[in-house]
This record gives sequence, structure tokens and C-alpha cells, in this order.
Amino acid sequence: MTCPPPYTGPRLARLEDFGAWKDVFLAAAGSLGDYYVVDGYVDTEAANSIGPAKMHQFHAAADAAFSDIPTDLSHKAYDAAVVLRKRQVRNHVRAAIERDVASKHETAVRRACQRLLAAVAPPLHHVFKEMTSPFAMWAKLDVASRRGLAELWRTFVPVLDRPRSVAEARAAIDVFLNALFSAPTRATRDSPMDEVAEVRAKLTMLLLTHATDARAMDLFQHDSWSVPEYEAALHALAAEAPPLALAGPPIVAVPTPEPWRGLDAIKFPPT
Repeated sequence: MTCPPPYTGPRLARLEDFGAWKDVFLAAAGSLGDYYVVDGYVDTEAANSIGPAKMHQFHAAADAAFSDIPTDLSHKAYDAAVVLRKRQVRNHVRAAIERDVASKHETAVRRACQRLLAAVAPPLHHVFKEMTSPFAMWAKLDVASRRGLAELWRTFVPVLDRPRSVAEARAAIDVFLNALFSAPTRATRDSPMDEVAEVRAKLTMLLLTHATDARAMDLFQHDSWSVPEYEAALHALAAEAPPLALAGPPIVAVPTPEPWRGLDAIKFPPT
């Protein structure tokens, strides 16, 4: 595997810029790119990259590892010994190739981690903690950069309000849906069901916020969309401040809906 040149592109200084930054970084990552977006990625061409000189060393070492076949054996025993020795040499060479491939894989993983760390500003390194997997680091960065509950709520409120026109309604809905469905980068999720579960959790937490109190969002810190954790935070908040009880009316101040404008210009087909 050819190691890409050092990354000289822009550094990621803010999590909210990850969406625009990631494509630039991956484009410059070259052969290391798959280590970020494919869980457990292994370069299947690594064995083919072993040069003739190293392969000769492997075969020479394997041949020297086993003694020569005695010449005083019977014809049948000699043939069996030849077959056995060939198998032993072949297995020895295969093991050497596997060790070389494993070493190259470890080197590539280490370089991928170092490259990502160098491309991300030090104040954001806390996101990675003690991670040693480039895929896990990339996925964690992706999750951390997505809109949190407070940001998602701000896109949800305009949808609750009655817009002044169909165009305004569509614009508000598009902003909300773009925030709700954060696009994965090839393999940042294990399966489509993970996407469904995340969207379900987001909607559940938004509706819980609407039914209780938006101020609970500011007290909820999360790395993932966990409905049980958010429910626990809401219950704790309700216990500390009775006026914010779950059974009470919403405290969220939603702007007074304005009448729709421009609907009279829409021509509906006769029924």
C-alpha cells in the first residue's frame, strides 16, 4: 500500500464544519480512506504488494527451517518425506506472508489514526478519548458533529408554527428534515435499522420536549440519542421543579400562528 502524502488541507476546528470538511479529508486520504469508513477494513491487496526480493527471503527462510530429506530412505518413504517437507515449507511461507500482511495492517491503522489526529484541531481531540481504531474515531466524530437536541428543536419549532405560504412551509420542513436525517458516510452505521432507530429516538425526544419543557434540553448531555436517558432527565427536572411536571402544560413559548397567506392563489381541481 502506497502511503499518501502528509495531509495539508484545512484543519477541522469546529464540529459543525465536519459535514463540509470530511469530503476534503477523505479525498486526500488516498489508500487510507477506507480505514475510516469501513469497519474492520483489511487491504485485500496487501499480500500482492510483497515484492520478489522479500518473497525470496520468505522461501529461503522456510527452506532453511527444515532439514534435508535423508537419502537412505526407501522410495516410498522418500516420496512421502518430499511431500511432507513441501507442505511444511509452504505453510512456513504462508505464515510469513500473514505476519507481513498483519504488520502492514497495523502500520496502516496507526497511520490512519495519526493522520486524523493531525487533521483535527487539538481542542477537539477529546472526542476520540483513547480510541485506536480509525473507523471508531471517524464514527465518533460523525456522531459528535451531528445536530444535538437543542439544534434539532430549533428547526422543529418553525414546523409547528403555521407558515404564511406553502413555500414557507416547505422551506421550514426541508430544514427540519435535513437536520433529522443526517447523511451517513458510506459506513458510519451498521445497518439501515440503526438509521430507523436513531430517527425514531430523535422524534420521540422532540415530542417529549414539546409535551414538557424545552429547558430540559440544556441539561441533557448525550453522545447518542437515548430516549431512556432523556426521560430520566425529564423526571429529575420535574422532581426538582414541580411546575415543570410531565403532566403539566407545555412551557415552550411558540409564536402565535399567523393566518396562511397566498392559499387563495392555489387552484385546486374540482371534486
